[in-house]
Amino acid sequence: ELARHGRELIAHGAFGLRTALEAVRHNKLRAALTSLGILFGVASVIAMLAVGKGAEQEILEQMRLLGSNNVMITPLVEQKEGKADEEPTREVKKFSPGLTYADAQALARVIPAVEAASAEIVLNTSITREGRRRSGKVLGVDSTYFRLTNLALAQGGWFSAEQVARGLPVAIIGQGLRTRFFTTDDPIGKPLKVGEIWLTVVGVLADGRVATETAARLGIRDANMDVYVPVHTMLTRFRNRSLLTQQDIEQAARAGTFTRAGEEESEEVRAERTNPHQLDRIIVRVAETGQVMPVAEIAQRMLARRHNTVVDFEISVPELLLKQEQRTKAI
Repeated sequence: ELARHGRELIAHGAFGLRTALEAVRHNKLRAALTSLGILFGVASVIAMLAVGKGAEQEILEQMRLLGSNNVMITPLVEQKEGKADEEPTREVKKFSPGLTYADAQALARVIPAVEAASAEIVLNTSITREGRRRSGKVLGVDSTYFRLTNLALAQGGWFSAEQVARGLPVAIIGQGLRTRFFTTDDPIGKPLKVGEIWLTVVGVLADGRVATETAARLGIRDANMDVYVPVHTMLTRFRNRSLLTQQDIEQAARAGTFTRAGEEESEEVRAERTNPHQLDRIIVRVAETGQVMPVAEIAQRMLARRHNTVVDFEISVPELLLKQEQRTKAI
């Protein structure tokens, strides 16, 4: 009985297939149009899914560049608020030491959820080697900075704990500087003059180009053209903005704002010279993603106490920017 039932099903199937093929032969145009409709319909669904997946991949890539568990702390001019018609009253200005390396160390030491806290100091300078010179930026960082900013090494090594602690004249350069100043030479162990200081190159970063628009929107540095030195090297050999130097006094006493070459200072150089903060940024890495916002709130209260309640810093969480962008793309 089962065998007979199976043979009947096969016969019905074969009859239906012959009928379908015969209908296709007699209605070729209609069959072709139906096939095209199916083809374009399936292709459009696949394309839409691919676009959504690509947008998700872009967000994940940006999150990798920023570090989804990072909290950024940057200097800020003190904010004032009040009624427009209010008479100005003289108040005793509270003293704040500004954003300092001690703040970064305290955040990592006091808050248990903080995995690491890294300092960043940026200084405009000139870079010179074998008669070639170009303007650039030198960054003072500590040993955890490169891990927190997801920078990879192409050759050489990272800063050792001794180089950071003693402030030795060593440098890690970006791939762009290696191409311009060490065209045929191996840069490791070679000297490079940054400003008035001779540094020994100990490492070269891997090429990590980021689109200019993405870098500007997310606050990511283009590391290819930068020179990195240990944070104590920056503070002792280049400039420590928390200390008043003879050069600062002489510049303040000048009638105009001009450089040594007689050219008028740019807005960027002037802002750097008048910046009272020792650091330009603190990057805080939180151990778990769920603790990012609580750590940001604790850091806010902690720094407020250390800065005598003066609002001279700003805390931002990159993950919030990326989530907002993700919501926009989803809509």
